[in-house]
Amino acid sequence: MPASSLEESAPTSQRERQRVETRERLFQAALAEFRRVGFGEAQIPAIAEAAGVVRGTFYFHFPSKEDVLLELVSRREAELASGLVALRGQGASLESILGGLLEAMEPEDEGSPELVRETVAMQLRTPLDPHERPQGHVVFEALLSLFEELVARGEIRSDIPVERVVTLVLTSVFGMAIARGASPGDDRHASSSQQLALLLPGLRPPGTDRG
Repeated sequence: MPASSLEESAPTSQRERQRVETRERLFQAALAEFRRVGFGEAQIPAIAEAAGVVRGTFYFHFPSKEDVLLELVSRREAELASGLVALRGQGASLESILGGLLEAMEPEDEGSPELVRETVAMQLRTPLDPHERPQGHVVFEALLSLFEELVARGEIRSDIPVERVVTLVLTSVFGMAIARGASPGDDRHASSSQQLALLLPGLRPPGTDRG
């Protein structure tokens, strides 16, 4: 690479690092403010001040507070999808897959029930149509691949389209996450066990007795 190109790329790379670092500071400051005063009461000037930037810098990175939630949802979905993808080809059972999914959906912001509700509600604002396959939904695609393996092994009923099964499971899991977020003192292990007890019989092939 010519010396002039190196000289041009170095400042660009440095500016990009600074941009990423500033965005991350704003992201973390916003989450801290949401937890401190609640999402609805959080003020963008306070977030910007905590991140050490001017108000306009916040809007450069996040057009609104909702966009911070979208970033949070995107990160959590990517992490969840990565965990599901890692199970592909491993012969994971239906029960272990669902148990892992429920565990991964445990609210991370127990001290802020409002933030839990807002985060999960954000995930549900783009509804999953049971009759269609939501392209690009990383968690949906990862779970679909696992369920297709289970159908092939005869561990999931095949009389219902697998895309619809995945949609119904995710809807149930997200709904339970909202309920747990609204009641942070509840026994999470008991709630997850109860949800598994309800989901498993309906997902297994008719006539299958796993009790």
